[in-house]
Amino acid sequence: MKSIFLKSVLLIITCNQINAQQTSGLTNSAGLPETLNYNKITSGTSGKTLNYGDIEGSPYFKIEYESASVDGFQEVVLARYNMFTDEIEFKKNGTILSLPKSNDYKKIKFNTTQKTLMWIDGNLDDKGYYFVLQDGKNKLLRKNKVRFVDETEATSSYSISKPATFKILPVDYFVLSTSNELASIKNLKEFANRFPKEKESINSFVKANKIKADKEGDLLKLINYLNEFQD
Repeated sequence: MKSIFLKSVLLIITCNQINAQQTSGLTNSAGLPETLNYNKITSGTSGKTLNYGDIEGSPYFKIEYESASVDGFQEVVLARYNMFTDEIEFKKNGTILSLPKSNDYKKIKFNTTQKTLMWIDGNLDDKGYYFVLQDGKNKLLRKNKVRFVDETEATSSYSISKPATFKILPVDYFVLSTSNELASIKNLKEFANRFPKEKESINSFVKANKIKADKEGDLLKLINYLNEFQD
């Protein structure tokens, strides 16, 4: 059964690049690796292994684990979203596990904050978890990202060293259409062109309401209008 997820489906993500998360080599009853020494990054500057706690800032949308409901699971689990690795992390018996990236577990709803993440299984550029800001025929999605900025060492008495940091990047907004196509909303005219039948009305609505592509509240109004228009 899908509900017995630790025995059959939980996959530990192992990375060998800068965001490497080292595995112990042990396996569970399903033959999948158990992860130890999770959440470490190797500095390209010093060669040192940095714990997340050694790095300024946070890679998490919310540091604390939160009860969450996952498509395909009967259990409510403790989870958090790692924006740097784009992983849903779980705590189980003191072990950190990672949810398989699959349409079988497409939506994760955090019960306290009422935030919902959706897995998009598109091309390489589009694949990932997105926050669902508005549901409906056309869904408004937001992509949150964090970048690791390596530490720098002072090269002279006139320069100073800088610690490693997690830098929060500007968010991107997308629409998931009724045809399951994911489209960026960076340019509102290009966005309107994706809806030939509604194009004229969308452009009029944008102009009349002074809609801005980088204002979340404006985009909520726009997608709500589009969904009502298509009803």
